Parts: sequence; C-alpha cells; structure tokens
Amino acid sequence: MRFLFLIITLFITTFSCKQNEIKIKDSDINNSSIDSSSTIIKDNIRIKKYYGDFLNRALNKKQHNYKPKEGIIPDSITAIKIGEIILSNIYGKDKIIKERPFTALLINEYWIVYGFLPEGYKGGVAEIIIKKDNGEIINISHGK
Repeated sequence: MRFLFLIITLFITTFSCKQNEIKIKDSDINNSSIDSSSTIIKDNIRIKKYYGDFLNRALNKKQHNYKPKEGIIPDSITAIKIGEIILSNIYGKDKIIKERPFTALLINEYWIVYGFLPEGYKGGVAEIIIKKDNGEIINISHGK
C-alpha cells in the first residue's frame, strides 16, 4: 500500500506543471510513508527536484548557459556526426550507413546535412537541417 501511495504521489508531483514550472514539495521528499529501505526512491525524487529546478531556471532564462563563440555545432564534422545519429534513429542505422559519405553545407548559419546517392540510383537521401549556434533541429526529411 505504501508503494502504491508513493507511485501515485510521484506521478502527481511529476506532472503538476504550471507555466514552465515543475512542482515537487519537500513533503514528497521527506514523506513518512517512505521507510529507510526506500533510499533509492528518495534519492530519485531529490534528483528529479534538482533537475526540475535546473530546467525551470533554464526555461526562464535564469540559468547560466554557455554557448561557444563558434556555435554548438562549430564544424561540418560535428554536424555530420549529430545528423547521422538522429537520422539513424529515425530511418534505421543500416539505411543511413548506405548513404555515406554524408555532406554538410553551412548556409546562413544552418548546417544542411545530406546523404550520398550514387549516380544512376533512383531515390532520395536523408536530409537534416541543424542550427549552428544552438543545435536546434529545424527539419528532417528523406527524399523518395
């Protein structure tokens, strides 16, 4: 019964958000229904509270945010590595490996990463657009 109460409490506190804020009460951390054998659960709640607070500060621009002068994605090698990882998760690793070598073009501070289609082959290649300064994914597609 204590475990069920803990799970319900954890669920409610995890999903009680208001205007980009995650609320976890101290009473949830020090809940008397959690016995000493529940150290891992208590630690997980503390970690979730810490990183919930960290996320709130970042979303509200109150957290230090390091951005390198040359951008989060400073060069074509980094753009290709990140692009291949994301594209592999979407289209499958085997399919993306077959489209190597990938190319990265920098146009107006956006990396456009695309695969290789040998001459004479029909079809398209995986493509991804990544913002250089912050790594935001702008677009993902695969030609036909």
